[in-house]
Amino acid sequence: MTLEIKLRQAAAEQDLLPNTVKTYLHWGRAFYHFHPVRVSAWTGADVTRWLWFLHEQRYSPSSRKQALNAIAFIFKHVIKADMGHLRLPPLPADRKTLRIIPNREEIARIFAGLTGQAKLMAALMYGSGLRVGNAANSASKTSTSPRP
Repeated sequence: MTLEIKLRQAAAEQDLLPNTVKTYLHWGRAFYHFHPVRVSAWTGADVTRWLWFLHEQRYSPSSRKQALNAIAFIFKHVIKADMGHLRLPPLPADRKTLRIIPNREEIARIFAGLTGQAKLMAALMYGSGLRVGNAANSASKTSTSPRP
């Protein structure tokens, strides 16, 4: 039975999504092209060499993580072997995400700088959760509709 068939069977048992299966097949093939021996002969040392190769080829950290997850799945669920301890290339530290929700003081400063219709629209959006497009649509319909 081929690696692809075994991987698809293991993926079905683990309820993997089709895109995940496709991605794992891609990385399994890439690893095989790097180390073209019988799948049952793959070792953790081979995986380490391959991941260092990907690092030297400047693959992105997310691609290298994806490749490692795919090969780890193949080892665990397809060939049922242990990779052992891997000496992996370094990954950059995760960047801190920007805080995008202003606190009460920042909201007060924002509203203090607004006047008229802009202040009304901002207050509506902030208070009711309206999106910018919805608020703009509502404002344009109100200002262009004929008054009785």
